[in-house]
Amino acid sequence: LRRLLDRPEVGETTVMLRGVPNQYTPKQLLKEVLGWGFAGCIDLFYLPIDFRHKTNLAYAFINFTTPEEATRFSAVASKTSLCFLKRAKRLATAPARVQGFRANFDQFLNHGTMHSGVAPEYRPIILDPETGAEVPFPTDKSDMSPTPEPTTPQARAPEPRAPASPAPAATPPAQAEQEELRDQEFTHLVNRFHRAVGAILSGQAAMLVTQGTERAYRVPGRRRQFQALVEAVEADRSKLHQVVGFAMAQLQQSQAWPIRA
Repeated sequence: LRRLLDRPEVGETTVMLRGVPNQYTPKQLLKEVLGWGFAGCIDLFYLPIDFRHKTNLAYAFINFTTPEEATRFSAVASKTSLCFLKRAKRLATAPARVQGFRANFDQFLNHGTMHSGVAPEYRPIILDPETGAEVPFPTDKSDMSPTPEPTTPQARAPEPRAPASPAPAATPPAQAEQEELRDQEFTHLVNRFHRAVGAILSGQAAMLVTQGTERAYRVPGRRRQFQALVEAVEADRSKLHQVVGFAMAQLQQSQAWPIRA
């Protein structure tokens, strides 16, 4: 894992794969993609799951070892149909918003899917390109910073010691557990919102609306508002049309929202 984290990264290596049948599990999709001739070319794979319905969200994120392999995958995927479930379906690809192994790793490390209550088979998958073996995804954020470069020791004059200050109080275990549960609950709400939006939009449009709305509400003090919004649009389809219409208008006018997934 340390070798992958310290590896220099150049260019776009992360691809978003769209059009995945909802019945696919992460292991099934990964096995089929590797069978297209990409064994040893992938180091990170993630198929988002709707935990409420136990189905995927029809898109996946795959990071490749080089930009050339990512380009080759896009060309292959555009001419290939998934057939594991004997139901051929055309695929589409696009560069992911988050690029590179390190950036994706950092994002997933703070993601709700890494909560201990989420089944391991639904978490992101790390692969060692040299051996093809799966590398366990750490759940501890400690010691995950890049390896510092060696420096030559230099003599320094002794500095005066400041008076000792009391150590900060540790976060109570119960409070830390509540924070983790809130993150997981918010992730579930995002999945529910995406499914609701998917009823009136499809493909990248539904995803962009979901991502923009998630970003607006994933801030302290607004998560409960998002919960009320999700429950409202699930109960009243007319409110869903209003929310989506407003989001699409913002998407067209504001460069602050992503223009590609």
